[in-house]
Parts: sequence; structure tokens; C-alpha cells
Amino acid sequence: MSRVGDRRNKILQYISKYNCDPLLFKDPYTPDSPIFYISDTNIDILVKGIIILSTCYGSYNTTMNYVETFPGKMRSSLDIWRHAKSVIPDIDIFTVMESIYID
Repeated sequence: MSRVGDRRNKILQYISKYNCDPLLFKDPYTPDSPIFYISDTNIDILVKGIIILSTCYGSYNTTMNYVETFPGKMRSSLDIWRHAKSVIPDIDIFTVMESIYID
């Protein structure tokens, strides 16, 4: 197997062990605040929007009904992918990673 293939398999094994529910944005300090999401399906715009919104809003898991990460905290590639899944459910993590690291 190639090095790239090996790395991809390791990433897929890693994410298979963690919660992969889609995430939305919410103000964690205001219980009745609205939930925000980005509707743009252009991958690069979507990823940049997710990174920008993460400075002001928490990452909210609608399935489990709680904020997983608070505003201003760093988001992993996995978190950004989970936010992207709320807009494009079948997006794969590698597409998101390519967009993150393209610059």
C-alpha cells in the first residue's frame, strides 16, 4: 500500500472511534439562542465559514443536544468535517482536509 493510502486508512480508523454526528453553531451562553449553519455548498467557502464562525459560536451536537466545543477554541479537521456534514451529508473528511490545507 502507498504512504498516502496508509495515511488515509489510519485517518478512517481514527474517525471510526469517535462521534461523527454533524455539528451546528450555537451560542453556549444563551440557552434559547438560535442555531447557526452555513448553507454554501462550495467546499472552500464552507470550510472558511466554519473556521470563522467557530471564533464566535460553540459547536453544537443536535443529536446529543449539547455544545461540544466553546467559542474561540481550536477546531480539529474532524470537527470542521462534522460541521460540513450538516450542509453536505455525504462529504468525506479528505475533501475537507484538502480544503483546509490548500493555502
